[in-house]
Amino acid sequence: MTAAPHPAPAARGAALIEALASDTPTDATMRALWAAARAWLATGGVMPLERHAQLPTTPGALRNAARNLWIRRAAALAAPGEAPFTQAQHLGDELVTFIVHGAWDEWRHAATPPEVASELRKALFYVAKYNAGDILSVRHIARVIANK
Repeated sequence: MTAAPHPAPAARGAALIEALASDTPTDATMRALWAAARAWLATGGVMPLERHAQLPTTPGALRNAARNLWIRRAAALAAPGEAPFTQAQHLGDELVTFIVHGAWDEWRHAATPPEVASELRKALFYVAKYNAGDILSVRHIARVIANK
C-alpha cells in the first residue's frame, strides 16, 4: 500500500481514550480509529496501531492514562464549574478522605465499586485503583486536569 494516510483527526491520545471509554462512539472517534488504521496499513504494520492513534503502548502508560481519565471525571464531579486548580484542591481533599478514612480499605480488592456508590465515589475508586491506592498531590491533580 503506497497511499498516504489521511490527516489525523483531533481525537487522538487522551481525547481518544476519553471517547473510547464512553458508551457511545462518536464520529470523531471513528474517524480517529479509521485514520490510525489507514496509517498502520499504509506503513505495512511496521509501527503498532496504538502508536498511530497516539494511545499508550505499555501497561504502565495505559494505567496512567486510565487514572488521568478518572481524575478529570472525578474533578468535574467534586467541584463542577470551578476553576481547574479549585477542582484539584477539592478532589485532593476528597481523595485523601476516600483513601485514608473512606471506603477504599473495604473496596480495594474489588474489580469495580458497588453499584450503590455515588458517581463521585465510583470515580474516586478508579483513581485510587489505577494509582495503586496512593494519594496524589493537588499539584499533580491540577496538571492532569489542565492537560486534557
